[in-house]
Amino acid sequence: MNISNTAVTNITATDLLGAAGCIGSVTNTDVAALASSVRVKRVTLYGGSPAQGAASTCRVIWSGAANSPDVIKSDTVMNAARNPFVTDIPPPRSLAAFWQQAGTQVVFSVQQSAGGIIDIDLDLCLADVLSGTTIPVAVAVVGTVYYLALDGPTNHLLVPVGLPTTH
Repeated sequence: MNISNTAVTNITATDLLGAAGCIGSVTNTDVAALASSVRVKRVTLYGGSPAQGAASTCRVIWSGAANSPDVIKSDTVMNAARNPFVTDIPPPRSLAAFWQQAGTQVVFSVQQSAGGIIDIDLDLCLADVLSGTTIPVAVAVVGTVYYLALDGPTNHLLVPVGLPTTH
């Protein structure tokens, strides 16, 4: 995913399923996720270069399950010679450590500098039928495979690089 802003972006299980691959199911209306559930194995953030004298930050915020606290892993640099870098696996008792089905609950959040890259390793359970998880989109062709932006089909701030998408 290529980054075009520096805000904290929430990632849901539906966002992860959409980024892992979908197929057009209704023209210009819906895509169906190819997987029915997802579990995060690792998130790696490669930060963009900071401007001269400015700070650049990479941050992953793991959402805690039940009564567990959120866990933050962060790197901030102020040197244009080094980019921020974070790689982390989901901590125990975080939502990302468990299998997730489609939903709006935040699994984790990321903050990244403009021009940064996000690399996510996932475990997926393929769907038995394509009508399980549908995601509304503005443009889709029936039968065409798409990889949605990591932040969902409306914001398009964390878009896939080198893969067909719908924005």
